Amino acid sequence: MNPVCEMIFATSLDGTRVIRVPDPRDGITAANVELARDRFIMADPFNDEVGSLVSLKRADMVRQQRTVLIPLVA
Repeated sequence: MNPVCEMIFATSLDGTRVIRVPDPRDGITAANVELARDRFIMADPFNDEVGSLVSLKRADMVRQQRTVLIPLVA
């Protein structure tokens, strides 16, 4: 089960943007997420049809388990 840090942002055009960070380091804290939030908002990398990032609405650590039903064929 590979964890994913999922950050949900409000945008300037009343939209939402979800940023998923795969395999975050062990022991990630709310302070780490707040630092990442500030950096994403300052960098403004997604100023598009949903607008710029304005604020963090929610952040979760998501752990999923994958069961392969049909393996990937090259």
